[in-house]
Amino acid sequence: MLGYIFNIILNIINANNQNRIIKNYSIDALVNKCLIRPILIIGATFIIYAYALLTYLYLIFTLPAYCNGTL
Repeated sequence: MLGYIFNIILNIINANNQNRIIKNYSIDALVNKCLIRPILIIGATFIIYAYALLTYLYLIFTLPAYCNGTL
């Protein structure tokens, strides 16, 4: 119950912070604040998948000795 109340208080504080940002810096600052994190997460996820694909293709096409079981 206490955690629920704490979350409500944090949501109110965050809403007040966003209102202050809109008043001081206009809506552009709020858009920039809300878009940077998702774009970074999507970019990092894309890079991870790209490296995993390149690693898989490297192992398939080069057939290194440590993948054949004949060390």
